[in-house]
Amino acid sequence: MSRLFNIGIVLVSGFCLCGWAARGDGLSGSPSAEEIIRNVILRAAEAPAHLAQLEYSFIKSTEREEFDSKGRVTDRKSSSNEMVFSAGVVSKKGGENKPSSEKAGHAKAGKPKRGENVNLLTDEILGRYVFTLAGRTNLNGRPAFELAFEPRKKNSGKDLMDRLLNRMAGTMWIDVEEFELARMQVQLESEMLVGAGLIGSLKKASFILERTRMPDGLWLERSVQADYEARKFLESTRVSTRSESSEFRKRGGKS
Repeated sequence: MSRLFNIGIVLVSGFCLCGWAARGDGLSGSPSAEEIIRNVILRAAEAPAHLAQLEYSFIKSTEREEFDSKGRVTDRKSSSNEMVFSAGVVSKKGGENKPSSEKAGHAKAGKPKRGENVNLLTDEILGRYVFTLAGRTNLNGRPAFELAFEPRKKNSGKDLMDRLLNRMAGTMWIDVEEFELARMQVQLESEMLVGAGLIGSLKKASFILERTRMPDGLWLERSVQADYEARKFLESTRVSTRSESSEFRKRGGKS
């Protein structure tokens, strides 16, 4: 079950917006979903070069709780680390760990090495979804487009990856002024059986990502929430993870 959970985490926290399908004529006075996606792609491809040169440090606090089938906490872990955004990559201060997949706000391309997150948001995968402009709202004091998305082929697929992605749906909020992803919420629409249910199942899963804008225009991850409930053979478990980033401080770095 942990592999399925990791797939969902990557689906939310890594994003390379390209090749998405969209539908709908948009709200009055607003661009269509297709035009919004096109602008997001353009922003990703032509983001100001100086943003990758910026350096920030911040504190990332994470708590992970595991529950049994009766809702009792069986394990709880928490950590707090000083993180650094430098040269377009987020890593733990001191370089003790490998850089995460967030690079200038987009997933790392190319074939991943062992231990690195897998970049699932390719043209092929993103082409699975249909996007619809649901409205406009105010998010953290900034106007945002609200885009709902759903899989083209629901509950189908030959392998675990296909079946998972074809069960995920949600909403994303795109900053109106800069066409940056400000928030994303994804959830599993229906239970996914493994081995026809004999091995287990992924019962529920939800992921929420929020990003925040620095005064100089750089967008960084502010919080991630991930919850999943799964069964392996006869044993059920639920895992909840929360991470919050705070105390963002600009560092020296290149100008």
